[in-house]
Order: sequence, then structure tokens, then C-alpha cells
Amino acid sequence: KAPTIDGVTPFVGSTTVTLACETTGATLYYTIDGKEPTAESTPYTGPFTLTESATVKAVAILNGEASTVATKEFLALTSYSDLASVCALADATKFHFTGNVVVVACPTNYYCYIKDNTGHSLIYGSGESFEVGKTIAPNWSGKINIHNNLVEIKPTSTLSVLSADAETITYPEATVADVTAANMNKVVILKGVTYTAPEGQNFTITQGEVSVAGYNQFGITIDAPVDGKTYDIVGAISVYKENVQFQPISITEAVAA
Repeated sequence: KAPTIDGVTPFVGSTTVTLACETTGATLYYTIDGKEPTAESTPYTGPFTLTESATVKAVAILNGEASTVATKEFLALTSYSDLASVCALADATKFHFTGNVVVVACPTNYYCYIKDNTGHSLIYGSGESFEVGKTIAPNWSGKINIHNNLVEIKPTSTLSVLSADAETITYPEATVADVTAANMNKVVILKGVTYTAPEGQNFTITQGEVSVAGYNQFGITIDAPVDGKTYDIVGAISVYKENVQFQPISITEAVAA
């Protein structure tokens, strides 16, 4: 009967690998480089430690008869401490994060916008609604997901926040011209703009001669605009395929100076 291979994967730092077999009297042999194990391979004498990614293969041999080969992939996660490095990773890359990030906005349980002193990002799909201004505790794992050109971080371990009081979040003022792919996942405020009545989730935001597509991703209530009035819109800069969008979190009437 084929051996079993046990050990944590993905792992950070190191993981211990244990082999076992139900066949009494069989000797286990294994490799960690992906090659097929034989009686000439390393004999298993007890749990061993991996510190790098490896493909472990094991076979049980009794009286010259070999079992089916068991295989298990072990992935060593690279640790990063800043968002800029994480957001530069390729699609589907798994990682471990050791830095502190602050929650900038959490309009739904699936969209959590974060920042540190190197950049901004979006945690997607955590299912948690975090308080704005709270710091997410370090030492969690995730995976990069590039969905229609939008860079998302999908957590693969539980997220929690530090007990310290939430800091006050002030959204930087931006212009409609700043709503570009280079500022993806940044939450800003557009001041003194006009917008069109939504058609479904779509509308247009205009500032002077410059316009950008608005998209009601978070399902907020968008009242029909009033002629002659301008508005301040807090929202997230996003992309969908080749298009840049501004996704509103709140819309308020601009106060005259």
C-alpha cells in the first residue's frame, strides 16, 4: 500500500514531514527533488525538516515489491513586509505578510481597502468587516489574484486587528484626472464634481472638462443629481479590463466655500 506523507503546506520558515505505511515490515524510501523513489533512495528513519519548497515522493518496499508512489508538494512562502512588494507579485503567487497595514475603507464584507507607507491595496473575499482605521495584525498568508486587471489580495489565513485604537482616516483629495490605473485601489475624495443619474450601476463623473466612469460596485444609494449643484464623492479607484472606474463609497453635496 502507498505510504502517507504528512506536513504543513504552504509553510513559513520550516515544516516537519512524517511518512507512514500500513504495510508491516515494509521499508520506506523517499526523495525531495521530485525524482521517483527506489530502494537506492534515502531510507526513512523518522520525521525530517524542510526549509525550502520541495516535492516529496515516497515508496514502500517489501521483499522487493514496491508500492504505488505517494507525492506531496510543499511550498515555502516568501515573507514580505510592505504592500508595494506584494502588489508587484505575479498572479496566483502565494506569500506571507509580516507588516502592518491600516484599514482605509470596508464598504462590504468582501472589499477591504488597506494602506501602508508604500502603497494601497484591496483585500478581497475575507468575509470580515473591519473597522476603518484599525491595523490588521501581521503574520498572515495570502495569494495574489489579478481579476480583469484588478490586483486583489485574497487571504488564505485568518485576519485579525490589533487592539490599539483606530486611527483617524482622512481621504486624500484627488481630481478626476487622477483616476488612473496607476492609482488602483486607492481611496480618495473627489471634490466639487457633477455626476449623471445612474443607469443601473453605471454613471459618469465630471470635473471641468474631464470625465471618468463611475460604477456603483458597493450598492450605495445614489440620488439623482440636482442641476447647479456639485458633490464630494469618496470612493475607490478601480479597473475593469481596459477601463478605469471610480467606485463610490459616499456622495454628499459640496459645501460652498
